[in-house]
Amino acid sequence: MSPRRVGLLVLAAIAITVLALWPGRKPSETGGALAGTKVFPDARAQINEITELRLARGDGTKTTLRRRPHGWEVAERGYPADSGKVRRLLLDLTGLEVLEEKTHDPASYALLGVEDVAGPQASGVRVEFVSPQATRVLIIGKPSGSRASFVRVGGQPASLLARPQLMVEASPRRWLDTTLIDVDAARVQRVEVTPASGPAYVAIREHPGIADLGIESLPKGRALSGPGAATALASGFHGLTLDDVRPADPATAPGPLHARVSTFDGLVLEFTGRRDGTHGLVTIIARYDDALARRFADPVKAASPHTAPDVGKEAATIAARTRGWQFELPGWKFDAIFRPLEEMLKPR
Repeated sequence: MSPRRVGLLVLAAIAITVLALWPGRKPSETGGALAGTKVFPDARAQINEITELRLARGDGTKTTLRRRPHGWEVAERGYPADSGKVRRLLLDLTGLEVLEEKTHDPASYALLGVEDVAGPQASGVRVEFVSPQATRVLIIGKPSGSRASFVRVGGQPASLLARPQLMVEASPRRWLDTTLIDVDAARVQRVEVTPASGPAYVAIREHPGIADLGIESLPKGRALSGPGAATALASGFHGLTLDDVRPADPATAPGPLHARVSTFDGLVLEFTGRRDGTHGLVTIIARYDDALARRFADPVKAASPHTAPDVGKEAATIAARTRGWQFELPGWKFDAIFRPLEEMLKPR
């Protein structure tokens, strides 16, 4: 094929694409009137009355977010949703502004990702948001640049270029409140671990302010690989988040892995872990140990902003959040909590 013919074919393809994306009517009839208007004109005034969000992809992935008295919930998990993330989506949906009207031709919807979400070939996400006044439907298609997306209102022929850009995931796990535990490493006094392999062991600090954890009763003839080899254990409970969640099954045997974390100010956390295929799952029990807090009362008062009532409340909050659930942790976090002693020792 000659270079001239190749060039003509490329130009023809570009022309077809441009025509597909061009509005179905003349710009003077629609584009000027639509630009700057809201996709859902009355929705922002009703934002606090929206009770449900339904997100779906053509492959069957879906999430239902429901407003509860205590906040938003991921219905597929029965677990609290990330309320900040839900709020941002609601603000984006109710404030969505038309930049330009695009194609009305159903044959061209797929180019923008706004075809009906009716099968695995569909690339967009269908969003329904429900209020007493209406159920509004939006198909979110492909992004355009960094600030806009192609969208289409459900049941309407016109596709639109609108802002802000909407990047919506339909997997339930992406909407969970991932916060679990946040214990600063300096608070940790003792970590008792039963790992998957090797002996159980205890990592300990005798007093607040000591930088590194040591190991009680090292195996004969063995030594830590360095002064801070065991200290990373204390960091594993700072900013601990979940990847997914499932109800704890009373019929399932407790996991073989255990870790008990005690802080100088009396917080005690007990982790029981197991593997389910590639997933690392834990259950968590939290309580407040007044005797432990009293033991270190003077140093803690000088070095920590936490008081006994604060820590008691912290333990109760964690217990309420974790009771009755198994949490899937990021793999590296799961491994860090149940780290074998051998990994912290100098080679033989």
